[in-house]
Amino acid sequence: MDGVSRTRLRSLRAVARWLVPLGYPDAAAATTLAASLLREVPHDAWPGAAIALAERQLAQRIMALLARDQPTVGVTPAMALAALLSLDAGRHWPDALFDDASPPALMAALWQALPLALPPAAPLSMPAQSLRLDSPAAPCAPLQASRPALIRVCVFGATLVATAAAAWTMARVFSPGGVTAIETLLIAMFALNFVWIALTFWTGLTGLCLSAQGALPRGLVAPATDLALPRTAILIPIYNEDPVRIFAAVEAIHDSLLASGHLDAFEFFILSDSTQPAAWIREESLWDQTRQRLGATGRLFYRRRFDNTARKAGNLAEFCQRWGGHYEGMLVLDADSLMEGATIVSMVRLLSANPHVGLLQTVPLVVNRTTLFARTQQFAGRLYGPVLARGLAAWHSGDGNYWGHNALIRVRAFAAHAGLPLLPGAAPFGGHVLSHDFVEAALMRRAGWGIYMLSGLHGSYEEAPPSLVEHAQRDRRWCQGNLQHLRVIGAKGLHPLSRLHLLTGIMSYLSSPLWLAFLVVGVMAALQTRFELPQYFFPDRTPYPVWHVIDPELAIQLFAVTMAVLLAPKLFGWLAVAMRPAHARAFGGQWLLLCNMLVETVLSAITAPIQMLFQCRFVLEVLRGRDSGWQSQQRDQAGTSWREAWLRHRHHAVAGVMLGVAGYAVAPSLAAWMAPALLGMVLAPVISQIGSRPAFGKALQHRGVLLVPEELSLPPILTAANAAATRLRLPSWTGSPLHAVLADAKLLRLHLALLSQIAPDVVTANIALGHYRAHRAQRGAPLSSIIPPALEGAALADGETLQRLRQVGGVTPPGVGPAAARGLMTSITQGNPAAPTDDGGGSVSERCPATARTAPG
Repeated sequence: MDGVSRTRLRSLRAVARWLVPLGYPDAAAATTLAASLLREVPHDAWPGAAIALAERQLAQRIMALLARDQPTVGVTPAMALAALLSLDAGRHWPDALFDDASPPALMAALWQALPLALPPAAPLSMPAQSLRLDSPAAPCAPLQASRPALIRVCVFGATLVATAAAAWTMARVFSPGGVTAIETLLIAMFALNFVWIALTFWTGLTGLCLSAQGALPRGLVAPATDLALPRTAILIPIYNEDPVRIFAAVEAIHDSLLASGHLDAFEFFILSDSTQPAAWIREESLWDQTRQRLGATGRLFYRRRFDNTARKAGNLAEFCQRWGGHYEGMLVLDADSLMEGATIVSMVRLLSANPHVGLLQTVPLVVNRTTLFARTQQFAGRLYGPVLARGLAAWHSGDGNYWGHNALIRVRAFAAHAGLPLLPGAAPFGGHVLSHDFVEAALMRRAGWGIYMLSGLHGSYEEAPPSLVEHAQRDRRWCQGNLQHLRVIGAKGLHPLSRLHLLTGIMSYLSSPLWLAFLVVGVMAALQTRFELPQYFFPDRTPYPVWHVIDPELAIQLFAVTMAVLLAPKLFGWLAVAMRPAHARAFGGQWLLLCNMLVETVLSAITAPIQMLFQCRFVLEVLRGRDSGWQSQQRDQAGTSWREAWLRHRHHAVAGVMLGVAGYAVAPSLAAWMAPALLGMVLAPVISQIGSRPAFGKALQHRGVLLVPEELSLPPILTAANAAATRLRLPSWTGSPLHAVLADAKLLRLHLALLSQIAPDVVTANIALGHYRAHRAQRGAPLSSIIPPALEGAALADGETLQRLRQVGGVTPPGVGPAAARGLMTSITQGNPAAPTDDGGGSVSERCPATARTAPG
């Protein structure tokens, strides 16, 4: 046997061995396929080169097969080989890949195994809107029906009258001795705070009066039941979240839409902004699992951004700019959102039947909570939320607001008019808009689009933070975002109600320091009266003495009225349920409902001072110029440790003691009057820790404490999501995520298949550094010494870096010999110019040199 024949034989054996982990364990089938792949390979090609060329031939063959049935889908070689590895074709169709007449079953299996992460591009322009110029009017029909003028006059008029009456009454409290400057300040702060609780009172009363009315808001036309559904995208933006929770929700929503008979109108997008390598790899794995189990290739997509510009708002904007042209509507969900298929279908029909509508906002119910703190929020939202939502929907009409999730948006209206500007100056007041939802709704309404709240539509769910600490972490970001609206509220052309929505968000945080200031100023005034010699004679005003006294009976009456206005919305919510026996039974009966309402009221009263102090600190931090950053939301109910509770709440305890001492110094009766608020402050660490314990919350749940209907009768969508979570399997590994990807052939090929569809637009310094370190490394060097933890994400973003690490790091997948390992990565990182991406296709290393490489924009 001559040299060429021996080389050919070695190459044939090497390619056959290489085919084993691709699903060809049978020696005869592997040898036959290897010979077929090497037909066009030179006979003197050495094994490494033969493997690389055979791999390219195999990928092209699979791409050709897929192109016969799916000619519009761009398939890269990396996608083709990932599908083959996932399919295990050598066991089921050993001869099919070198047979021109491939069986239909193989074609269907190849399509379902194909890791198609992105649809074809359909870009929309999304220009940033000006806050100084009017927005051009939208080409939509005018808002239907008349404005709810009467309701607005009643709600706003009653709010202003009640506030004026309360301020006048407080002035009368001080008037017997003359109103001093500090008392005038107290009256002003009281009135400024009272107006918001009065607005909530009248909104709740309006909702109670409208409880028996229909669910459809004024201004919307009921759609026909046979109305064809337009193509709609379901978007789930995520940021370092638990992927099991996310893909369990995706599966539950998918199956609910399938049961409704309208699945064909919907496509799902997981829009990841995750920055942690472990979260990134787990998302890819679970996306692939879910896509294949549901048979959702071409329906369930996954995209991870490499540049998290503008955070969630930028994530959604990029979707519109890349693929928005495909869809009439986009349903925006959060990582903890769930929606019934029938609810989604109803919303899409409403959007289609009402061409003037730009956004439909649902009122999601809080579910799945077990800790005492979260269950308190869950119960409050379930009992009081519907009444307040009905009242808001009544006077909002088509001039409503947007809460950032569980809402259906008209894509072209959003892209044309909701592009967020970059606010001037540095953070926290400048830069990208954090609380984007309020601003997007205001900009869309400015252009003439209707923004509606669907208070009567059920089947929309979310989760709440499990602890007071986690709630405060989220509140910090919201505080900065809402105070940022001070630079937006004066934008030209905004609807008056849009300005009111922005002002409401601002005051939801400024009210806390106002209440604290009111309390402190009141104590200081009392201390001044207690310890300073009073002056009774003012010769320039009157020859008679002026006695500085207050009307104690009127003060007590004012306090009672204020508390009644503050607590009345809770009573309205209870009445709306208690008046309907069937609804009351869903809460465990009228008696249990009443007891639980009292429990929630007490718990909320205890935690309210703690949250007030948190918000006071947040406002102070923002005013001092401290940026909140962007932290992932902790949704797991693991509980707060005693140490963390003390560290987070020690200042609250100190503040409570100081206020108590000051109050007692004035009069023991004043300290007693302040005791409920002070008790919450002093015991803040204990309250926070106990409120975060799942075991304690579950024990109360079993006894019916804070029971909600969704716990007595679990909604089908929640049951489906819980069941789906048990079927998902996270990839497990020891060591780093990078090592796991390099050691697992399927995980590696999946990852490279996704990189071949969308890769970084700009090669960052970290990507270039990881590339450099990988190519400078010596063979056999430990992976951790080549790529430190800080560069793992950068290494995972570059296929060429991964190829080199496989060669030098000594990481070989099971079943692949050293010869095959050397050629394993040569071609699978090469992209297809026909791939449906905006970045030119292919891997980073293909498009540009290793030094200062930049992809086309």
